[in-house]
Amino acid sequence: MRLVLAFFAITILSSPSYAESKTLVLISHADNPTNNLSPREIRKLFLGAKIKINGKYLIPVINRSSYLLHQVFLQKTIFMSAQRYERQLLSKLFKTGASRPILIENENDLIHNFENNKNYISYMWMSDYKKHKNLKIITQIWQGVVD
Repeated sequence: MRLVLAFFAITILSSPSYAESKTLVLISHADNPTNNLSPREIRKLFLGAKIKINGKYLIPVINRSSYLLHQVFLQKTIFMSAQRYERQLLSKLFKTGASRPILIENENDLIHNFENNKNYISYMWMSDYKKHKNLKIITQIWQGVVD
C-alpha cells in the first residue's frame, strides 16, 4: 500500500502543470488621455454605453485574437457568457440603435488599428502587451490561473 501511495505521490509531483498565471489588462494607444476606468465603466463601455473622456468618445474594441482571452474578459469583466453577451448587444442595437463594439480577431490587426485611432480601448494579456511600444495600460482587469 505504501508503495502504491509513494508511486502516486511521485507521479503527481513530477507531472508537468499546465495551469498558467495570466494578467488581463485594459489597453489604449499611449497618447490616449484615459488614465483609469472603473470595472463598472469598462462593463458599460463594452455593453454599448458612450463614455467621453476629454471631449472624445472611447471606442470599445473586442479582441478575439485568442478564444481564452475573450472568454476570460467576458466572464471576469462583463459577467456574461459569449452567447448572452451577443444577445445583450443585439437587444441594445435594436432598442436604441447603438453600435456594436468593433471586433478584431488578429493581434496584428488590433495593433495596426490602434495606431490609426487613439480612442480605441481593448484588452489583452499582459505578456502580449509587453511586445508593443505604442500602447499603455489603463487598468489591470483580472489576474489568475488559467488552464
